[in-house]
Amino acid sequence: MRHDHSKEKETLWVAVRGTHSVEDLLTDLDTQPSEFMDGHVHKGIYLAGKFIAKSVQSVASREKNKIWLTGHSLGGGAAAIAATILRNDGWHAKAIVFGAPSCVYSAKWLDLELKKGVVHIILNSDVVPRLNNGTISDLIAPREQPTTVLDFATRFLRSALDTSSDILGNSGHQSDRRDVGQYPPGKNYLLEPVQKWGWRLREAKDDDLNSFSWTSKMFSDHDTLSYVQAVQEAHLRHMPLCDDWEL
Repeated sequence: MRHDHSKEKETLWVAVRGTHSVEDLLTDLDTQPSEFMDGHVHKGIYLAGKFIAKSVQSVASREKNKIWLTGHSLGGGAAAIAATILRNDGWHAKAIVFGAPSCVYSAKWLDLELKKGVVHIILNSDVVPRLNNGTISDLIAPREQPTTVLDFATRFLRSALDTSSDILGNSGHQSDRRDVGQYPPGKNYLLEPVQKWGWRLREAKDDDLNSFSWTSKMFSDHDTLSYVQAVQEAHLRHMPLCDDWEL
């Protein structure tokens, strides 16, 4: 945690790390949806967010402190939920998070509160925010039929891991992100490299988050250092879209 005494109301910054230990990995894997407000949230991330919110409340003052939370990946999702819990309890709390997973099942009030209090930055081809029930279902059970022995063997192994899919890749339950309403938390922005201008920041559309391309950067763009480098090179804080974020 870091205190900023430069403003009238003392700002408390809270940084939440991403997956770093076996315990964190178990949190990642605890994917059962938990009820939150009028929607649902990835259980592991929801419980982590509750813990962080309680920790903040134990050291900060609702009257004297303005709370900013930040985090990457798992830490970004937990920071987003913690900020929302604090806001619902009357705290002045917001979050700016990076590369958070699709951990929220869309609902009207929940979506509204997250967009009011959470800014989510997605670096270019980062695959993690794009992994949801729909895209994962397509990975496990692609619609194309196997054309080689290797394809057939691969489908067989996948079908052994996924009981809803048969050997030919047909799935008994095809998830679609638009139906499930599973999203990364907050107001989503894409930070993309542009050849002539260096970097641009734009609001992400549903199609941006509903699919991903197999590129060499889909995993490296999720790396913490890649985000740090991009944010520094783009001078993110001084981009026009950032004027309303109160950073």
